[in-house]
Amino acid sequence: MAVVKLFAQLREMVGRSEVRVEASTVDSAVSAVATEAGEAFKALMPHCRIWLDGEPCSGSDPVGADSEIAILPPVSGG
Repeated sequence: MAVVKLFAQLREMVGRSEVRVEASTVDSAVSAVATEAGEAFKALMPHCRIWLDGEPCSGSDPVGADSEIAILPPVSGG
């Protein structure tokens, strides 16, 4: 199963820092987490960066059983 790593407010929305999913693509993995997490998570996703195994990726990239997907929310600061 692939591991989806969550950071900052995404981690707070889901209640844990990682989720294991069965998925064939990055999009299907993210969608599986979003279904569990709810509408606020889904609304934030267009603003997030997604990395697959330490590299920027696209939603159609294939996911393997040992893949790690990191979802990085936008940061705010001042």
